[in-house]
Amino acid sequence: ALLASLLFRPPSEFLKTDRFRGMDGLKPRETGAYAPQQLVMLCALAAADAIAQLTGLSVHLKWPNDLLIGNRKVAGLLAESIYKTDRPDSVIVGMGLNVNTDLSTAPFAAAAATSLSAELGHELDRLELLTGYLDKVAQRYAGFKAGASPVTEWASRLVTLGQRVTAHVTGDDTSGALLEHLDGFAEGVDESGALLLRTAEGRIHRLFAADVSLHDTKGGT
Repeated sequence: ALLASLLFRPPSEFLKTDRFRGMDGLKPRETGAYAPQQLVMLCALAAADAIAQLTGLSVHLKWPNDLLIGNRKVAGLLAESIYKTDRPDSVIVGMGLNVNTDLSTAPFAAAAATSLSAELGHELDRLELLTGYLDKVAQRYAGFKAGASPVTEWASRLVTLGQRVTAHVTGDDTSGALLEHLDGFAEGVDESGALLLRTAEGRIHRLFAADVSLHDTKGGT
């Protein structure tokens, strides 16, 4: 696998403490609160482009942070904010990408996952892939710091949107217990990257994290 964690130190206006509070009440253009989520979007787009450029494979994005080839997961990303005292200082975005991973010995994982070598039939140079990923990240991060949001492009490449889905929502307790199943229509995402899911009764749920299963296929799972 290719495992990479990137440390970002955005300009201070992207990480204002007060904008991390009361996120539901923020106006869509107040994007400072959304820096960690938008950096995940940026890195997901960069990774998808780097893979496509090197391999010619078609890579799709699945909400909230997965990369798919066909209907199988090939990579996942996660962000963590770093604080100095009570103020956010930086963001780490980690990525795990199955490159030359042999999934034949893990049949349960292989049903839901794939690797680049499995798709291509040969191994790849991970360093070349990492170089391409870093180059794509650098290009997009320059635009991000200049004020360009990745949300629109990220949303346009999500196979989740426009489909009937089931969201398995887990609560904040340490048990990680499954608290709720939500069936509905994935209408869109907002500036924070939250999924807007409309249930049968017409209520829209704003989800920041969930395991989402697609009922239909549009290159997704």
